[in-house]
Amino acid sequence: MTSTTVAALAAAHRADPGRPLVTFYDSGSGERVELSVATFDNWVNKLGNLFGVELGLEPGDDIVVDLPTSWQACVAILGAWSVGLVVSLQDDLSPALRLVGPAAVVDTAPGEHVLACSLRPLGGEFDRPLPRGWLDFSVEVPGQADVLLAPVAVSATDEAVRTADASWSHGDLVERALARAQLIGLSPGGRLLTDINPAVEIGLSTCLAAPLVTGSSVVLLANVADTDRDRIAEQERVTCVWLPAG
Repeated sequence: MTSTTVAALAAAHRADPGRPLVTFYDSGSGERVELSVATFDNWVNKLGNLFGVELGLEPGDDIVVDLPTSWQACVAILGAWSVGLVVSLQDDLSPALRLVGPAAVVDTAPGEHVLACSLRPLGGEFDRPLPRGWLDFSVEVPGQADVLLAPVAVSATDEAVRTADASWSHGDLVERALARAQLIGLSPGGRLLTDINPAVEIGLSTCLAAPLVTGSSVVLLANVADTDRDRIAEQERVTCVWLPAG
C-alpha cells in the first residue's frame, strides 16, 4: 500500500503517465479539461516550485484552498503536499498562502500570500486588476519548471490536513481514501464521476486521494445539469458514480 498521495502520484507516473487522471467538466463555461497523469504531475511540480522556491514557503506551513470544484483545486492541493505544506480547512486561520477564485477579488481579505484563479476557460488571466500583492495563477504558474527544483521528502507521519478539531497525517489520509473508495465502490483502475469539491473535507479523501491511491481516475462536474450526467458518464466510461452535491 502506498504511504502518501505524493508517492501514489509518482507511482502512477512510472506505471502509465499517459492515462487520464482528472477530467473536468464545467457546463457553465462549456469547458472540458483532461489531465493525464503526466500533465497533472507537471502542474503539481509547477505549483510546488511556486510555493517552495519562489514564495519561500516551508514544510509545515499551511495553505487554504478556497476554490470551487475545479481541476485547479486538485493540482494546487497536490502541489502543496509535494513540498510538505499542510492543507488547512480552518475558516478563521491566517494561512501562509490562500488560493482564491474570482469572487474573492471582491469579498475576501488577503492573507500573507494570495494566489488568485480566474477559472476562465483555457487558463485565461484575470480581465481586471487584482488587489496589490495578489498573484494571478495564470501568470505565475505556467512558466514554472515541470520538475520540482527543491524536492521535499514527504512521509506518512507528516501532517497533511488540518481541520478545526483534528489533524491528519499523510498516512491517515491514505487510510481515509481507501475506506472512502471501498464505501462508494471505486475499484482499482476505475473511473469516478462526482460533483463534490476536492477542496472540502470529504472531497479531499474521496475525489482526490481515493483515485490516486487506488490507481483510478476522476471525472469532476461543475454546473452540470442532471440531464447531462448520464451522457457524460457513458462518454467517459465511468465505473463509479457519487453525486452528493447534485
